Amino acid sequence: MQMSAFLGISPEDFQSKYTRSSLFRGYWLAENPNKDCVFLEGNRCLVHPVKPTQCRIFPIGWKNLDSITTCPALKEIEQSGD
Repeated sequence: MQMSAFLGISPEDFQSKYTRSSLFRGYWLAENPNKDCVFLEGNRCLVHPVKPTQCRIFPIGWKNLDSITTCPALKEIEQSGD
């Protein structure tokens, strides 16, 4: 697992500390109480060199029922007409 190696921890420690179970299958990255990714510091991704596909393809594929209200960037994109 690239992210655990990048952080210098075991895949098991990474999974228990930085992920949560998905309702569908597998795992998602954990979020802070304000819904920001645990690896987001301001506008800076702390794991940028190894960030997962869900982050690399942002905002493509990120729309769901509450994404516009929970993600300021998507709200801004939606309002600009893109």
